[in-house]
Amino acid sequence: MAGLWARNTTLAAAPVESLCVITTEANASCRQVHPRMPLILNPEHHETWLDASSLDLDTAAEMLRPTTNTMRLSPVSRFVNSPANDSPQCIAPVAQA
Repeated sequence: MAGLWARNTTLAAAPVESLCVITTEANASCRQVHPRMPLILNPEHHETWLDASSLDLDTAAEMLRPTTNTMRLSPVSRFVNSPANDSPQCIAPVAQA
């Protein structure tokens, strides 16, 4: 997934690190669940994305498109809704009602 990370050392006594996940319009696979989805970078773009110093606007815009790959969707329990839960149970498939 594409994201942005920053470390701020000027606003507080201790460094503050932050991260955001970039989203895009949902592809055909995910549209039935939500109109947006995390941006999944194609593997050939990984190095370019990580070397932000050489990333120009046109190249970035080209990479910021929804993947056309087919994705498999599986229903999961509401256990995943709490940020306090960090276990494999978050992605355990459940029977669809």
